[in-house]
Amino acid sequence: MLDGLPIFGVNSNMPLYTGFDAAAANAMRTTLLTKYGDLLSTENIGWMPNNAIYHAEATLLLRAARENSGTLEGQILEVHVDRITCPSCPTVLPLIGRELGNPTVIFVDNRGKIVVMHDGKWMR
Repeated sequence: MLDGLPIFGVNSNMPLYTGFDAAAANAMRTTLLTKYGDLLSTENIGWMPNNAIYHAEATLLLRAARENSGTLEGQILEVHVDRITCPSCPTVLPLIGRELGNPTVIFVDNRGKIVVMHDGKWMR
């Protein structure tokens, strides 16, 4: 929920992934490659860990920012995911968060494991 509005994310292979989602993910990928090329794959920009930009968790953050005038600054989001996050997400999600205004994001996976992301890093 973001200011009472439910936000959800889907990965890029799902029917509910839109052209707006793809454009936002592509723009974010360009930004991240420019700023954090040392952490991402620059030889093949579709490979890991860059692929996480097109996962449901990233889509949710990008959609939430779009609904909030392009920023998540000062926001606290609790995100419930239906499976454990992939190996790419721990690298990419904090970078996306940093670019969207450093929200505090509490991720809860399907086993009840909780991890918190803020200021470009994982808190626990």
